[in-house]
Amino acid sequence: MKGCDSQVLIEDSVKMATYFCLTYLACLGVQSLIQLGALQGCSAAELLDAQHETAILLWKHSLNELIEISLAQSASMWSKYGKSTMSVQQSQLLLNMNSLEPVNFGVQQNNTEPFAIALCHLAQLHADQGLYAAASDIIRHLKQQFPPHTQHAKIWMLCDLNIQFEKAMNDGKYHVADPHVTAISALNSTEGLYRKAQLLKALNRTSEASKVLQHLQQLCEKNKNTEMIIRVMLAAAELHWVSCGFPAALRSC
Repeated sequence: MKGCDSQVLIEDSVKMATYFCLTYLACLGVQSLIQLGALQGCSAAELLDAQHETAILLWKHSLNELIEISLAQSASMWSKYGKSTMSVQQSQLLLNMNSLEPVNFGVQQNNTEPFAIALCHLAQLHADQGLYAAASDIIRHLKQQFPPHTQHAKIWMLCDLNIQFEKAMNDGKYHVADPHVTAISALNSTEGLYRKAQLLKALNRTSEASKVLQHLQQLCEKNKNTEMIIRVMLAAAELHWVSCGFPAALRSC
């Protein structure tokens, strides 16, 4: 199903849920639309306004399960737009909710997907500041909370691999980064291609890196993955800057 088709279906379901006063389903639909909008490059103000209005309804009706999703979603958006302080704040709000309160048929908050996402945000933010020991402690807790082969384990596994890859690249240990690319690709093929291009560039294999980036951009344009398209274009500009100079880098952007 194409992105635009799914968006129309979700919008229709939100209208129907609103008409029949089904607050839970209406808010869940809006959260799905916000996620689609973030992937398709909608403005930050538009997305955050919609998220804020939905959050008011969630708190009003004490929909704890959707409140968790809302906070995790908000943290993701702030991180996406480069506001790490706000991302930390939203993650901390989620983590400081009553983690022992059942949210749905005995499911505990600290075993849910938003909880895993919030901790991964904190791990990545620590790693971005070079605090790898603190990031490792958070990942270790995630491994205990969400063992491998459980429902949400892939979230922290991908986060852990990305952190290890970035650390290896920063340390110049490209032979260590190489197997991480394969592991990342197994969990997320798009992210794996992007990391492969980064590694090829670091190894001065610019021609191969350029081909990978071109292929990745075509895939992302087909899937309307605006965020990755921007990352690819910036990587291509950096690649052209190194190999061809300033004019070619400008054309990539």
